[in-house]
Amino acid sequence: MQLYRLSFIFGCLLGCQAQPHIILIVLDDVGFADLTYQQANIDPEFQQMHPIPTPNIDEISQQGIRFSQYYTSPTCTPARAALLTGRYAANTGLNLAMIPGSVVGLPPSLPTMPELLSTRGYECHMVGKWHLGHSRWSQTPVGRGFKSHVGSFMWDLDSYTKHMYVEPWRPLAVDWVRAWDNRSYVHYLDPRHATLALTDEAQRVIHAHLSNAPLFLYLAYTAAHSPLQPTPSHLAKCKGIPQEARRKFCGMVVGLDEAVKNVTDTARSVLGDNLIIVVTSDNGGSTWFGGSNQPLRSGKTTPFEGGVRVPAFAIDYTPDGKYLGKGNRTYHGLVHVSDWLPTFLAMSSAKTTDPETDGFDLGPIY
Repeated sequence: MQLYRLSFIFGCLLGCQAQPHIILIVLDDVGFADLTYQQANIDPEFQQMHPIPTPNIDEISQQGIRFSQYYTSPTCTPARAALLTGRYAANTGLNLAMIPGSVVGLPPSLPTMPELLSTRGYECHMVGKWHLGHSRWSQTPVGRGFKSHVGSFMWDLDSYTKHMYVEPWRPLAVDWVRAWDNRSYVHYLDPRHATLALTDEAQRVIHAHLSNAPLFLYLAYTAAHSPLQPTPSHLAKCKGIPQEARRKFCGMVVGLDEAVKNVTDTARSVLGDNLIIVVTSDNGGSTWFGGSNQPLRSGKTTPFEGGVRVPAFAIDYTPDGKYLGKGNRTYHGLVHVSDWLPTFLAMSSAKTTDPETDGFDLGPIY
């Protein structure tokens, strides 16, 4: 590994093309019909009664490539495993959402996105929800390739207290950590709303990136997953929605809309145009707590379209869209969550043998 890094640095000194900074943003349980630009597909009556305003995401996604047939897995763990390994959930062994106390994790035989990008010269940091193993150091984000991690290990998280719920109304533990790859860490209380805290941490990572190495930032929000705890200011933008769960869910998504804009603005300001931003939901919306996948059937936890077809988009800010192609368009071909690993590896410009993946390199997308 060290020998490869030395050869990589020496090669770049001789003149290799600058690799793009990559920011990968995952939204939690945001369904097919939960972003404004997607709601053109919805029944007009439903749209009038259950609108969710996401003007920032609409504007940002318009600059890039929106994916109309983007597929993932029906729950958190298998989707995130496929995202970070480039392998289908059946090939990671993680087919179901991991429950608290589980001793399973990503198989050590499968290299992860940060592990592979690190060998190509990237500095890799994670902010947010992991949900891919926590019983051993080697299963945590900093045990699988990230230099640092701020956020949570598991699932149902109180946005303010950071209590993790094993079942509704029964908190199991406080799930919030700051960890580094030197095996130092601290569990602590952060009273800020999780969406605001994670956004602040992501912006801190971007501002702190002073090296010449490209940055890979994996930002995985806990919203709009239950429990539904929007801030009052975000909820105020949803007051016209009569149904309580949908109204609160709307407030969580409005918070994400603001967050995506803030992170994007910071990245553009600090990192410049040599930048790729990808935004995706992990799985379909949970219809039992306010999410919507109209006009698709069913939702989260099911193999129907509503459970596995989600909103996603990517913006290539490099001149002429060097890596993914020019924006301001919709791509109607099939895309799978496992495609991002081979796509990012291709962007790295490293002349190495890539691991076997189920996904395919997307770039440039025509």
